[in-house]
Amino acid sequence: MSLYGAPRPKSKPKPIPLSQSSIHALATELSLARTRPRQSRARPSEKPPSNRGVAARAARDEAGQTTNRDIGGDVDERQLVRSRKKLVIKAGVYERLRRGGGGGEGEGEDGLVDFDKKWVEEGEPEFRSSDDEEEEEEEEEGGEMVEHTDDLGRTRKVSEKALERILRREARAKLQSQDQESTTSSQSLAAQPLPEAISYGPRIQTGAFQTANFSSVPTADMLAAAMPVEKEGVEEVHYDAGGEVRTKGVGFYQFSKDEGERKREFAELEEERRRTEMERERMAEKKRKRKEDLEKRKEEVRKKRRVKVGGSWLEGFMGELEGGKGGTAEEADK
Repeated sequence: MSLYGAPRPKSKPKPIPLSQSSIHALATELSLARTRPRQSRARPSEKPPSNRGVAARAARDEAGQTTNRDIGGDVDERQLVRSRKKLVIKAGVYERLRRGGGGGEGEGEDGLVDFDKKWVEEGEPEFRSSDDEEEEEEEEEGGEMVEHTDDLGRTRKVSEKALERILRREARAKLQSQDQESTTSSQSLAAQPLPEAISYGPRIQTGAFQTANFSSVPTADMLAAAMPVEKEGVEEVHYDAGGEVRTKGVGFYQFSKDEGERKREFAELEEERRRTEMERERMAEKKRKRKEDLEKRKEEVRKKRRVKVGGSWLEGFMGELEGGKGGTAEEADK
């Protein structure tokens, strides 16, 4: 827009003068640009390893692997042979213990489990081979799976045959625990001595009334005589506000520790209370009389107002009546 709001004329683009030589030079540059090889960025032929140091760690792991002989110490062959012999002997002892045999003459006393007694109570253990276990597993896999919750609240799915076997085992364990509890309770009862003074049949328990103070049923006089006698002249104990570190209320009054002074203070407070009550009654009566006088004056003012309003109304009414009669007489004369 121009200074006065008129649109400016659109300027036409000036044509670029092209000569024959400039056209040939441009065509030459374009042909050279097509034939010139494109410069590509240098890219690495291989990708960098994503996890550096893997090869070094793998080499260290391979170097640190031990063989059957190398156990990380200066252990000679003779020590290995001795250790192997001891392990073989220990394995034999464990096998004999598992089958119920003893490891020697003194081993039965030091053993933790008496296998003979255990077999008598629970029955001889069933040793199953791996083939039997595989057959049982195949039978269990073929049966229907059911849920079972044990005594500890754990729920799992087992086959019906496995459930029967688990229930039998739980019932046998429950019976054994009950037998053990009954045996323990009977032994504890047998160990307790019988009480000596036991009464059988109907009997009057006169011994219940015989105490250290009474040899027979106590009477009223005996009970009164047995009551502790209050000592005369004992000093009364009163509240002492000085013994506590606390803030007292506004109406708190600390009485004297002296009994005579304390009674005098009580009498003064009682007299002050009586005077206060009398003053309250006098002020209440005075207030009541003042209220009655005020009500009487209000009633007199209301009466005067009614008389004044009634008189003015009556005068106006009478004037209206007289005005009405005068108008009627004039009409009659006409």
